[in-house]
Amino acid sequence: MPVNVDPEADELYDERALRRSGDSVVVTLTPGILRNAGVSVGDEVRIATPFDGGVITIEPVDDGDEGESEAPADA
Repeated sequence: MPVNVDPEADELYDERALRRSGDSVVVTLTPGILRNAGVSVGDEVRIATPFDGGVITIEPVDDGDEGESEAPADA
């Protein structure tokens, strides 16, 4: 599956639908997006959103990082 290129934003992108899987919501990622991000199946990633919302980021976990403070499970 080809990925879209936005040279002005200096990024690769794709548009995907959120899907339900049990009590969770999942999004599939294309091989091109995974390859460009330097991650593969089984890798640990950090998923974050700012308090004011609007954006979700997914980035590889650096094995050398100290654990960040985690939000309570009910957050």
